[in-house]
Amino acid sequence: MYVDEEASEDVGEEVIATKDVRRVLIGMGFESSKEEMNEILEIVDPDDEGWVTYERFLPVASLKLKDRDVHEEAEKAFQIFTAGQPGPITMEHLRRVAERLKEDVTDDQLREMLAVACTKEISKGVDLNDFQAVMKRAGVL
Repeated sequence: MYVDEEASEDVGEEVIATKDVRRVLIGMGFESSKEEMNEILEIVDPDDEGWVTYERFLPVASLKLKDRDVHEEAEKAFQIFTAGQPGPITMEHLRRVAERLKEDVTDDQLREMLAVACTKEISKGVDLNDFQAVMKRAGVL
């Protein structure tokens, strides 16, 4: 991990240079937009000291890890609906899942499910972003 030796001596504990926080997160497998990185830096180095203690860094890294796990689970669930095929969840996908679960669901009910989930036209299906939004509204994510 990136340790700012000079600042660590001054502070009395190991710290990360603020300029290295992005590299550390990328090294941990987390990509962040410029806006998100600015928010993270405001949290971990609120006084703009140029260094970050592990005490401030670890909760942010933990949240990023939890967020990644949640999104991975949502992607896996999405793949169950699409049978691993690229593209959105369609009426046919919903019908197949309902049949597999031995659920008696009409086409009108399936269309209603799509209408609730879609931010675009129903005919375009439910993309991953729409699916994640539904999961969040349901309290799953």
